[in-house]
Amino acid sequence: MKFSRAIDLYIADMRAEGRINSPRSERSYRGALYHHCDDLSNRDPAYVGREDVKRTLRRWPHPNTQRKNRAVLVSFYDSAMEEGYRRDNPARQTRRPKAKPPRVYRLTRAEAAAFLAAAETVRERRIAHIGVCAGARNRELRGLQGRHFQRAGWVWISADIAKGTMTNHPVSSIASQAARTVSASRAAPAAMPRAR
Repeated sequence: MKFSRAIDLYIADMRAEGRINSPRSERSYRGALYHHCDDLSNRDPAYVGREDVKRTLRRWPHPNTQRKNRAVLVSFYDSAMEEGYRRDNPARQTRRPKAKPPRVYRLTRAEAAAFLAAAETVRERRIAHIGVCAGARNRELRGLQGRHFQRAGWVWISADIAKGTMTNHPVSSIASQAARTVSASRAAPAAMPRAR
């Protein structure tokens, strides 16, 4: 059996079992497996060894990415063992990369106030406040519709636009606090120049 066919069978099984539920998850799994398939020249998964897995994992320099993609390969080869295509799991024979804590940049209160104050139009102010005060991500901001604002004082981030599960974000109290912060900082020059 070719490796590409084994990928299709694996993804179909994962979907049927409810382990892969979104197109984004499938794309992520397929991405890692297609890289591995390229490294193997699409050969039968029964003839894959530990060194083949290690070669694929070296594609990704960051240990957290290696860790995530190793988990995909471990799951794939576990499934291959259960289906009778292999007797062992070469991905489990590799060392698990040590996770590094992600470096996340967070705006300071002054930067957030400057960002909110820099908004000039009504639309910019709405987007800035929802992004800063409710913590909405880029994709969530772009996917918002009127139905997401039906509950007064809340922004509903539905599953179709959210990363992860459905969530509700209260914005009334933090929005009023942000508005006070912004109005107090309007007298000072904006720390963030407007990009045109």
